[in-house]
Amino acid sequence: SWGHGSVDEQGLRDELQSPNREAFLRSSLNLWTAADGAWIPPGVWDGLAGELVATPTVIAVEASRDGARFVGVAAGLADDGIVELDTAFVTFSEADLWDRLGSLVAPGVTFAIPGSLEVHTPAAIAARALPGGVGHGEILKWTGIVRGMILEGRLRHSGDVALAEHIQRAVLYSTNVAVGISTDRSPGPIELARAAIWAAALAGRPTRKASTALGGTRRRR
Repeated sequence: SWGHGSVDEQGLRDELQSPNREAFLRSSLNLWTAADGAWIPPGVWDGLAGELVATPTVIAVEASRDGARFVGVAAGLADDGIVELDTAFVTFSEADLWDRLGSLVAPGVTFAIPGSLEVHTPAAIAARALPGGVGHGEILKWTGIVRGMILEGRLRHSGDVALAEHIQRAVLYSTNVAVGISTDRSPGPIELARAAIWAAALAGRPTRKASTALGGTRRRR
């Protein structure tokens, strides 16, 4: 329609100011978006890709709804304060899941295991797992925090295609007190996105630095 009277530059600029960026991309630019009501605005995730330098400190695990696929997302905190994310693995066997996690057991690494898998978690992995595990309660508690990290540019990722697809198709929903991403409303699987929320939130926790003890001399009597 450009140049035929129905669309002009100023009109597009005005529509660009609309708070609904998805509607602008679809109706004004005729571009496809991954999901209607996605929790991350289109284009934001792609702009956060970069080289990862942090050592992973959290491995979050999630299973597909039918239990046929298991995924892991690794997260670490870089020296510049940016949380870094990457897909650790995707497997279609529970036995392989535990083998993958067993190879990742290391000092300083915490595993975030969902409640549905806790009963089968090997002892060596359970010893490094977050007490109480993770689940939808943590999705509701941490989605807003991680979404803020993404929108503020405080998160970096490897550019993994599968992770990007799950992140960008996840649909946001809200309760009276919190927001989360919905497996039911999303147009496809989002288990990597769920694991990413758990991993990013845990990796971004402030760490305590040991305080310097001030020594003193005791007077002898």
